[in-house]
Amino acid sequence: MSTDAGLGTANPAVRDTWLFNPHLVNPTNSTLRLFQKTSDAIPSKLFGTDYIDAPTAAQGDQPGYTDPIASYGPNYYAHYPSQGYDVLFADGSVQFVQSTSAFNYIAQAATDGFVTTESAASNEEYAQIYYWLENSN
Repeated sequence: MSTDAGLGTANPAVRDTWLFNPHLVNPTNSTLRLFQKTSDAIPSKLFGTDYIDAPTAAQGDQPGYTDPIASYGPNYYAHYPSQGYDVLFADGSVQFVQSTSAFNYIAQAATDGFVTTESAASNEEYAQIYYWLENSN
């Protein structure tokens, strides 16, 4: 875990290498998590995955960053160059998923405008990525 440049400001952030319990009840209209307690778990649903981010021009000051279009690289992709994601399912199993759909969507994020801030648009996009990872497509 690490903190971002917001440390010491009104909006600091802590970053982790995993997204835990990322599913929302309704990605468009809610921030309520799908799994509120362990009895809510659906075994085939994604419960955690590698952190997903898309670099933007504003991130140009980060070490190793050279081009806002080059989102597929060792600085922004957990399993570079394998094009896959570790996925933790709610039943406790873990699978390395090579989803072509998820990879292509995220790798082209810088040019296509993938939103990674928490908003209705990003919630819907993440929901689609989670679906691809759960179904390995």
